Amino acid sequence: MTSLSLPRSPPLLPSNQPIIIAPSFNRFPLFRCSANLRNSKNHQNSRANGHFTATRLPAKLEVERFASISSSSTQKISSIGVNPQISIPPPPSNCWHWAFSTIFIGGYEIKGKQWRRKQISRITDKVFDHFKNERERANLNFEDLYIGVLLVYNDINKHLPGPHFDPPSKDTVRAMMKENDLNLDEEIDSEEFAKFIKQLTADTLVVVSQGLILKLVAAPVVAIATKRATEGLPGVGKVVQRLPNSVYASLLTLILKLPAKMAEVKLLRTWSSPFGLRIVWALQLKGIPYEAIYEDLSNKSPLLLQSNPIHKKIPVLLHNGNAVVESLIILEYVDETWKENPLLPEDPLERATARFWARYVDEKVLPSIWESFTKEGKEQEEGIVKAKENLKYLEEELKGKKFFGGEKVGIVDIALGWLAYYESLFEDIAGMKVVTKEEFPLLSAWAATFADIPIIKDNWPSKDKLITKFQAIRDNAH
Repeated sequence: MTSLSLPRSPPLLPSNQPIIIAPSFNRFPLFRCSANLRNSKNHQNSRANGHFTATRLPAKLEVERFASISSSSTQKISSIGVNPQISIPPPPSNCWHWAFSTIFIGGYEIKGKQWRRKQISRITDKVFDHFKNERERANLNFEDLYIGVLLVYNDINKHLPGPHFDPPSKDTVRAMMKENDLNLDEEIDSEEFAKFIKQLTADTLVVVSQGLILKLVAAPVVAIATKRATEGLPGVGKVVQRLPNSVYASLLTLILKLPAKMAEVKLLRTWSSPFGLRIVWALQLKGIPYEAIYEDLSNKSPLLLQSNPIHKKIPVLLHNGNAVVESLIILEYVDETWKENPLLPEDPLERATARFWARYVDEKVLPSIWESFTKEGKEQEEGIVKAKENLKYLEEELKGKKFFGGEKVGIVDIALGWLAYYESLFEDIAGMKVVTKEEFPLLSAWAATFADIPIIKDNWPSKDKLITKFQAIRDNAH
């Protein structure tokens, strides 16, 4: 039996035809999808002509598992009953890349990230050219940009497979326009528009991983193996044996996917703590839904005491019932669990550097500013000097950057983000000014830019309530 290799581009079929195309797994150590097609007369004639005509495959695509390297010792584990019509161009010499770029199973098409990004790029160019020709100018103002975003999302949802996404709000587009207006002319050129759309649609990319392919393609193999294992179980075995293989495989695939869909995220925090606010920003920047549970630290809940029995502090992230504590650790956990809009860079050295500065904020910057806030007179002045010395290193780190994460918010920005709002409270209450435009021009500009990001400013606590709370803390410190 010879293996069916697939082309780099999907076959063009009438929209009403059911299709199941199984990628070649010749180079995969466990599974091989094969079909008795190569020796057919139509197949050989088509190869001679340089293309394949529509050919009806045998009624079964057999999925074989390798029992050893020798093909003579393969053990057939399962069969998928299909009867598709399929049009196949001559297979290339290397079809493994294609197998992970596009697969069709039961009429559902899963595209790779690179393919989808390419299609979005084409849509982006088409929309920009439309405005350029219609408006007779090379750049887009804000109103044109927002309409352009709506057109791009409309085409993505209309023409590309996969889940559909709602377009962003005007406020989000306006904020992102400021980030992507590289030449600061309040207009977006073609290069800026392409970068804008790429950043905006990053969460619409569908990642096809080996794990997903295993779930979809190998489910029948696992299903039959587990089905046979139930033969001797009283009661259960008879029920399972009566289920058709295809139904049992579908149920197993559903079970494999359930944990990811049932993910539950809860955040234990207080309304005023900047540490809990860090996690709010991270989750919202990544688009992760969560339930906020507000704690009264004067009367800590059993859930908090159970989730963080050692420190008994907030924030605590509960993910599927598992607790993660300490804000910086939670940020890294969130970044590793949900890959969208990464907070840490990919390069190992840059990641280590970002971790260092985030910890520096907690170990040096925050304690020195808080100590100054709770002191008076000479002690406060000495504390402010110490705080400014610590901030000089961050001012140096910001040179040539918009954010500490480069052109986008990263873990250091989130760790230091409280400074953009809380520092003004300290000035109002204690009359202390640490970050001035004269001494820290880069930090001052960063704070203004960071505080103006919609997700950031929409989650600031009430300033009046914070003043009341921190005033009481300062009074009790004396």
